[in-house]
Amino acid sequence: MCFFLQAWELYQQGRLLDIVDASMGSYPEKEVLRYIKVGLACTQATPSSRPTMRQVLDLLSRPVALPETEMCPPSFAEHRGHHTA
Repeated sequence: MCFFLQAWELYQQGRLLDIVDASMGSYPEKEVLRYIKVGLACTQATPSSRPTMRQVLDLLSRPVALPETEMCPPSFAEHRGHHTA
């Protein structure tokens, strides 16, 4: 299974932290969740729905709200027949 498709499914299930390698030990959960969500936002099907590089830098460098209500499955998931909205 494609990593981003798996990430999207875990996102829908509210289990994004399951992506993190267990050997990492402790880590800042809120920060890691933000990074993963930014990655998913960058895979949106419609280019206009993806954050700009300036927005990505803002999202990664400080806790800025990510509009999750507008998130859709990654673009390549739709092309492969995976519609999991």
